[in-house]
Formats: sequence, structure tokens, C-alpha cells
Amino acid sequence: MQQRAITVVRALYDRLQTAAIALAEPVGGEMAVRLRMSPDRPGVLQEPLNRFLSHYTNASGLVYLAFCTPEERAAVERRYPFAEYGAVQWQTPGALDAFLERVRRLDRPPVDRIRRAHRTPPVIWGR
Repeated sequence: MQQRAITVVRALYDRLQTAAIALAEPVGGEMAVRLRMSPDRPGVLQEPLNRFLSHYTNASGLVYLAFCTPEERAAVERRYPFAEYGAVQWQTPGALDAFLERVRRLDRPPVDRIRRAHRTPPVIWGR
């Protein structure tokens, strides 16, 4: 699994060299970055420690919010209140919820909308 993740991150970076590519996973209520490649360190695969992504403003966090359990969502909202962390991007909780519902219906994120609204690199989906 780790080697596959490295292969995907490298391939995505090779394709989109002007974007920062991050592979993150939910850990203890945070979106922990496990692998990263970026233009500031061309060609270097980074394995950052203690680097986290926002749930409300990037593809990984938004996909997590779309598919997490209600309990996990409530925990995120307690730790990162929408009014402080999400309102600038989404204006209202209803706007965020409508977007997350669209993501769930598609079973994949509308990457162009996420990237355009939040300047986030695209996500690779595969099985």
C-alpha cells in the first residue's frame, strides 16, 4: 500500500508540477499529511511530521467530510467550528452541506469545483 501511494503521488506530481500534491489520512480528528511533493522542493518526496490539512478548504478534507459518520463530522465541528474555519470559504453551513451532498451523489468529488474554489490540486480516484 505504501509503495502504491508513493507511486501515485509521484505520478501526479510529474503531471502537475506547479501544484503541491499531498496524500492525507484522518487521524485523531485531523487530516494528517503522510506524503507530499511540491514545486518548492522539485522531485523530493516529503514525509512530513505534524503537518495537517484543513477539513473545509482542500479536497482531502472535503471528501472526508462527505463520507465520514455523523459522529466524526460532529467531532470535526467541535474542534473546528464552521464559523471560524469554514465560513470564509462556504458562507453558510447549508452551502457546505449542499456541496457535500453533491460529492456523495457522484461518489467522487467534483475536482474542478474544489480546485477552482479552494486552489487545491486534484485528487486521483481509483480502486
